[in-house]
Amino acid sequence: MYEGQCSGDCPEGWRGRNRECYNESDDLRVLWFPFLITAFILTIVVFFGRLKTKAVLKNGVTKYISNQWSIVTIIALVAIVLMLAIITQVALAIVYWSAAVFVLSLVILLAMIGFNVFWAVWYYKAYFKTRKPELGERITVKGRTFDVQTERQVENPDNVVPVDKGFFAFCKKHKLSTWTIFVLASIFHWKTTKMYYGRFYMFDMFKGNWTAATKLRLFQEKY
Repeated sequence: MYEGQCSGDCPEGWRGRNRECYNESDDLRVLWFPFLITAFILTIVVFFGRLKTKAVLKNGVTKYISNQWSIVTIIALVAIVLMLAIITQVALAIVYWSAAVFVLSLVILLAMIGFNVFWAVWYYKAYFKTRKPELGERITVKGRTFDVQTERQVENPDNVVPVDKGFFAFCKKHKLSTWTIFVLASIFHWKTTKMYYGRFYMFDMFKGNWTAATKLRLFQEKY
C-alpha cells in the first residue's frame, strides 16, 4: 500500500513492511534506547566527579582523594530515569494500544508510586517533623538553652524540637537542595534520597547528617 493505493513495488526512498510502504527517512528520526543513553551519560557525569579531590595528610604524606560515593549517586540519579521510562512505556502502550503491555506497565507504575508515597511519609515523620519536648529535657530555643520544667513549656509551640537534630540542622543549612531531593524522591523514586549522602562532586549539600543514621540504614535494607 502506498498513499492508500495498491502498488506492486514501493517507490524510491520507501521500503515495504507488512504490506505497507514506509518512508526510510522516518528511521532517522528514531532515537534508539534514549533512557539507556541517558543513564550512561549520568554515569559518566558522576564518575567525572571523582576528578574533584581534596588534599589529605596521611602518614606525613599529602594525598589528593575524592570522598564521593559514586555508586550511591548513580543509583539515585538512574532511579529517576527508571521512573520516566515506565511512564513513557505506559504512554506508548496507549498510543499503539497493547493491552498486555499497558496493564503490566500500569501495575508497575502504580506499585512504584505506592512505594514512593510510603517512603515519603515515613521519611517525613522520621526526619522532617518536630515534636513537643519532654519534662526535664534540655532544649535550645533562639540561642537560649534551658531545661523544660513545666507543662506550659511543653505545650509552647516555640519550644518544639526536631525529631532528628542532625538532619534538621542539615536541612536548615541546605533547605532548597534538601526539599528538592525530597520532592523528586516522592514523585519519581524513593532511592533519590540517596543523594543526601552521595557526596556528589563533594558539595556540602550532598553530605547529609543524621542523629539516627542507623535507623535510616536499617529501614533502607528492609525496604
